[in-house]
Amino acid sequence: MRARTHHAILLWLRMFLLVTPLAAASPTWYRFQSGAWEICTDAGERRGEELLRTVAQTYSLLRGAAPEFSAAPDAPLRPVRVLLFRSGRDFAPFRRGEAHRGLYLSGAERDWILLPDSGGDALRAARHELVHLMLRHARQAAPPPWLEEGLADYYSAMELSGERLRLGKAPAAHARLLQNQAWLEPSRLMAMQPGEDGSTDSRTTGLFYAQSWALVRWMMLEAGGAAKTAAFLSLMAAGRDQQAAFQETYGTSLAAGIERARLLLERMPADAAPDVRPVTVAIAPGPVLREPLPAPLPEAMKVEAMLDAGLGGEAERLARETARKHPASAAAETLLGAIALRKADYGAARGHLERAIALGGAGARTQFEYAMLVRDTKGPDALVEQSLRQAVAIEPGFAEAWLVLGNWLLEKGRAREAAECLEKAAALDPRRSAAWETWGRALLDLGERQRAREAASGALLSASAPEQREMALALMREIETRPAPAPKPAPAVQTPAGWQPREGDARAEGRLVSIGCEDTRLLFRIEVKPRTAKTPAVAVLLETSKPNLVMLRGKTEGRREFVCGEQKPAPLVAAGYIAAPPPAAEPAKPAPAPAPAKQAASSKTAKKAPARKAAPRPAPPKPKPEPVAGEIVWLEFR
Repeated sequence: MRARTHHAILLWLRMFLLVTPLAAASPTWYRFQSGAWEICTDAGERRGEELLRTVAQTYSLLRGAAPEFSAAPDAPLRPVRVLLFRSGRDFAPFRRGEAHRGLYLSGAERDWILLPDSGGDALRAARHELVHLMLRHARQAAPPPWLEEGLADYYSAMELSGERLRLGKAPAAHARLLQNQAWLEPSRLMAMQPGEDGSTDSRTTGLFYAQSWALVRWMMLEAGGAAKTAAFLSLMAAGRDQQAAFQETYGTSLAAGIERARLLLERMPADAAPDVRPVTVAIAPGPVLREPLPAPLPEAMKVEAMLDAGLGGEAERLARETARKHPASAAAETLLGAIALRKADYGAARGHLERAIALGGAGARTQFEYAMLVRDTKGPDALVEQSLRQAVAIEPGFAEAWLVLGNWLLEKGRAREAAECLEKAAALDPRRSAAWETWGRALLDLGERQRAREAASGALLSASAPEQREMALALMREIETRPAPAPKPAPAVQTPAGWQPREGDARAEGRLVSIGCEDTRLLFRIEVKPRTAKTPAVAVLLETSKPNLVMLRGKTEGRREFVCGEQKPAPLVAAGYIAAPPPAAEPAKPAPAPAPAKQAASSKTAKKAPARKAAPRPAPPKPKPEPVAGEIVWLEFR
């Protein structure tokens, strides 16, 4: 008996040693990346690569074959990270109801698609969540929930057959539910927001999804197809009520559309896919990077997704556990700093973020959270700007960082730089009403009213809450009522030194009484002191041989002609001139030497001299030319 017991114990120990390592070993996480697409999973390498190709292919196909998504960019403008969980327990914190098989999140730094690995359903769930992503980036205004969920379910059942895309096949669960339960009233269908109000049970939520799919299938197969659906979306984006937009688009009421959808479901086989569309775009993803993800990166990704999903408590618990197991993890310290910052615990936030930086954490998220800490604690402005700019340089798709940087620059009075940042934030996340509204204010500060109106319209279309709508309307009112800013004075013209006009070194003021024309010269006589009864007039004579270079000012500016002769009436003028050098003094002529005295002749021998003729009178000397005071360079008429 004792030997048997001993043998049993040894056998149990052997089995324990063989089984325990397998049970304790955690599955390996892998990352697959191609362009903006990133798949992280612990469900195996084959599943990860298959999922990457599925989402990249679906995005390309829908953008080319479905007009509802034609406005989406060629490729995602910001990173898209898909987490495929091997265990449903890991996905459980993100589940928002029994009917939910996946979740799409628009996060601060990236977009998320979170999925449990449920076999073939995981690929359909990935397509479903991808439709939500594409609608967000293709249209500023969110469609009503029934339409968005109906489109997501309709396109999630797509099948690629050669060069054709086949649509319309009924998901088995939807067909079964709609055949066995009474359908929701139209008013209830239009008002429901499953997963947000928390007021619906799992059966009602499942019926909501199934009925939304059935209505969209009728719109696609019998009511005009994808083109009319795109027109319906555009009417609602323009602010039309969904009932009115449906009536205008389809010529019938929404209630009648639901009844026709029910009749279509009864007569069409569930496996029929009559919506066939040609494939006209390339669908192969680019090169795929594959690498294992060491701990604690998978845990850090989960924490980041929890923060973006608003699961603060779960995020903090997992972050603390991760930091305890991996004390040298910069990612865990960054996330703990972000959590502390959201709780306004600035001391703890500073400690975590500074440890993250010391551990080599210089990623976009670390820089962004550190900028928020410095801003909220009134730190140096230069450090706030530097950290935000580093965040967007590391990750150009970081919409939240662009928005915060734009707001910060606008508060500092740097509207032009702010407008550039806010435009990027609105492009990266078109349904972010705050980005459109703040961009409009920056444009208004720059005096660009028309662009500001367009941004305000974007803010109104993307508003998802009453306060956002009110802020957009307030901006519209301000655009129309704010006085136009006074024009800035034109900058002084910098004239090259060689082009500067001559000013002269002397000035004369008086009346221009005459202009003499002698050969190639003009002589300007300016009477600077009029004649009085006791004194003659005093005049200044100025000359120029290049009258076209004399700058005219005052009343006759622009005139380049001079009239010779006396000026009647004599205008009052001022003139600038370059004074002539004083005339050189003439050398004094030497006095003539006296003639030698002649010897007087004797009276006896002297003869009588003949009488002299009168000398001719000399001609009067010519008058000396009037002195010229200098060269005239400008003339101003008063």
